[in-house]
Amino acid sequence: MNQTLLKALIRYRRHYGLTDLPTPSDETPIFMNLAGNKPVAANRIHHMIKALFNDMADHLEDEYPHYADKLRQASAHWLRHTSITHQTDAGIDLRYIQRNARHSSVDTTRDRATILDRRATSLTT
Repeated sequence: MNQTLLKALIRYRRHYGLTDLPTPSDETPIFMNLAGNKPVAANRIHHMIKALFNDMADHLEDEYPHYADKLRQASAHWLRHTSITHQTDAGIDLRYIQRNARHSSVDTTRDRATILDRRATSLTT
């Protein structure tokens, strides 16, 4: 985790009266409602991400319509897979990526990374 992201996480946790960093037994959700008393639902996060992608697509539409179309197709699931691809490209151990992605087998991670690499290439061409 880079320092900018770490500082943002600490600031966020302090806002909710939490310790700067979670402990191994901490079950506090990463995304909480404004009151800080329950997690933000997965479907709400999905809609927020879709809205962000659509806003970015609107800004790109005139100059880069192809990229705008790609962004409108993107989702939280796409981000998850993009993360796996970037971690693989960075040479991070597949066993770590497997645990992070919650795959039952490292073979699944390897297979998905290969497929996603092909798809990512098609997104940028």
